[in-house]
Amino acid sequence: MNFLLPHLSKPVFANIGSAIEALPHMNSLLNARPDGFDSVEEAVEWHVNTKTIQNSTSARMSIPAIISPSDSSSPKVPPFIWRTPLRSTAPYWQSWFAGLSNKFLAVRTARLLVLAGTDRLDKELMIGQMQGKFQMVVVPGTGHMLHEDGPTRQAEIMVDFWRRNGTCGSWYQEGRRDPLPVSNGYGALTVNSVPHLNTGSVFDVQG
Repeated sequence: MNFLLPHLSKPVFANIGSAIEALPHMNSLLNARPDGFDSVEEAVEWHVNTKTIQNSTSARMSIPAIISPSDSSSPKVPPFIWRTPLRSTAPYWQSWFAGLSNKFLAVRTARLLVLAGTDRLDKELMIGQMQGKFQMVVVPGTGHMLHEDGPTRQAEIMVDFWRRNGTCGSWYQEGRRDPLPVSNGYGALTVNSVPHLNTGSVFDVQG
């Protein structure tokens, strides 16, 4: 994560304020989930039933990408297993999130924090929010994976953030609908998502 922050254009954090506090519970969370699934449909159903993702439509679109067919012929190995062995990345968990809130506050550009609830703010972000150092939006009715639970609302928030803070704000205010003329210095909305461990996501809005 550290390599990314110096190059962010306009950082958007989603439910990442309490990531450090969640790390001690990660092994318990991984122990509670199945080793795999008999089918893609079962994987989708598990995520929806456990409310890992509350939006079934979103789950049907995103879950197939995080599992893969197993190459094992052992009857003990499910036909579909997790694509990423998260437990093997445990040595890096702390470094991914340590000091992340302070780095977010130190970025010298417009910043946006999107949360499912204000209880997800850590001390640094709470102080920064009280000092007006970044924009904060709470999306009610969503869980931890708020960009999955409320993808339309998440997109609306990010586009609004881009319109007000990006180089293309005047293009939208003028009501123009023609393609953005790159030769005149206009940019395009580019969103890079960097999710980690389901403990939050970092988006970079460039424009």
